[in-house]
Amino acid sequence: TINENTSPSTLLGVFSTQDQDVANTFTYSFTTNTLNTANFDIIGDKLYAKKGFDFEQKAAYNFSITSNDGNGGVVSGNFSFTIKDVNEAPVIDKDPIFIISEFIAKGTVVGTIGVKDQDPVNTHLFKITSLDPIPFTISPTGVIVAEETVDFEKKSSYTFQVQVIDNGVPALTDTTMVTVKLKDKIEEVLAFNNIITPNNDGHNDFLVINNIDLYTSHDVSVFNTIGQLVFNSVNYRNNWSGSELKSGIYYLHFTGKDQEGKQFVYKEAFRIINN
Repeated sequence: TINENTSPSTLLGVFSTQDQDVANTFTYSFTTNTLNTANFDIIGDKLYAKKGFDFEQKAAYNFSITSNDGNGGVVSGNFSFTIKDVNEAPVIDKDPIFIISEFIAKGTVVGTIGVKDQDPVNTHLFKITSLDPIPFTISPTGVIVAEETVDFEKKSSYTFQVQVIDNGVPALTDTTMVTVKLKDKIEEVLAFNNIITPNNDGHNDFLVINNIDLYTSHDVSVFNTIGQLVFNSVNYRNNWSGSELKSGIYYLHFTGKDQEGKQFVYKEAFRIINN
């Protein structure tokens, strides 16, 4: 009996031949060259593994060995090898990346981790082994689920380790690093700096609307306190400072559409401090 996955060049056995002529020496060879002998090699009086053995591909080998004393004496014997199935390690999907939208509901499925195993009867158990807290859990079958709402502005991606263990004897494991990336979404409240100080100090020099690239089209208008239009831009690029205007309160009117065609309208007040 040979365990599967036995390494090539492993010694499997030593031949001996009984002969009344005690001075004889013996040469051993396969009686016939068949597929059954392709995994074996004879060197002198020893039988070695020539290749590895895989129980799932072939579970038994039968062949004949001839012993020749060099003086006309030849004898053959039949040999049978049974390959023993041993547990083989599962192979988990390596470094999967899942992409989800921010603010998905609790309980939303993020994705499923796959695993391959040469032992088809094995079952597998998945678990997250990273110690850092993350807003995801994984089911015993490898399904990753969001356990709380995630916010792109707080954290844009999460990376954590997942382990799979089989039920073989002995139990074997494999691990992988999983990455969950968040897609930024347009939010109901427009995020922008509500004070502009165009003094070129690097702070609030321009009217900056966060996540403006998420809108497929947008229009920015600015009005003074008596309703006069003082600035307008289609597909604004966060590059207006208001330096030509007096200090005071102004009103921003923003319209834009997301990638699904939903229109957003925001009306907000802001201040310009122009010394």
